[in-house]
Amino acid sequence: MGFNELIVLATAVTVSAVIGNGVGIGSGIFLVPVLTMVLPSKLALGIGAPAMLISDIVGLRSYWREWEIHELKRLVPMGILGVFSGGYLIDVIPSRYFQFGIGIVAVGFASFQLYKSVKSRREPLKASDKPHCAPSRGWGRSVFFGYLSGLASTMAHAGGMVMSMYMLQTDTPKRRFVGTYVIFFFATNLIKLFTYSRIGILSGDMLAWMATLTPLIICGGFLGNFLNNRIPQELFRNLIMVFILAIGLWVASTA
Repeated sequence: MGFNELIVLATAVTVSAVIGNGVGIGSGIFLVPVLTMVLPSKLALGIGAPAMLISDIVGLRSYWREWEIHELKRLVPMGILGVFSGGYLIDVIPSRYFQFGIGIVAVGFASFQLYKSVKSRREPLKASDKPHCAPSRGWGRSVFFGYLSGLASTMAHAGGMVMSMYMLQTDTPKRRFVGTYVIFFFATNLIKLFTYSRIGILSGDMLAWMATLTPLIICGGFLGNFLNNRIPQELFRNLIMVFILAIGLWVASTA
């Protein structure tokens, strides 16, 4: 790996850790398109798994016990099943189509999040219209979103987009939101390591590179936790979405 590729890799995994521990949405969908600038799309996907797992370990420390345990009991088993399904699909989809798909997912995700932000500013919710926390949503919905999150996470590290659609249906406090996000993806990213190794998109050399970058990922994780407590969440998230949108357009156009 050349110097320029290493700089992009180091920057991408650090910023991804900041995002994952800061807002809980968009870290993977940021990471893969950026890495695709210097790596083949499937290798970029593979190297993202250990980077995100290290970031999740930092998140476990920062958000310990700040999660919705009843949600995790439903979501995690189906998420793991989604990982296995995604591993099979990655193995049969051509790289060119796969890169284009990653770009489109990034553009769609960022556009939708920015649209929601603008709409919420123009149409503030009345007190009677605000969502209320529903501690139990039914097994059917949990099964569907858990499986889909694991599938999307494995195929494009886009599981956060699906999980946000599920979790944002309630007024879960932001730290419990991120805590639930972190532990769900810690479990699925752990399984993804074995899945990616089995299909040949994650190697021992790539794990060695990630090991050397671990201090940067840890620092990025703690910085994300710091920003979560101090920077307005909407501003931080919107800046990230604009960058994801730009990178997604570039990745899709060069596929």
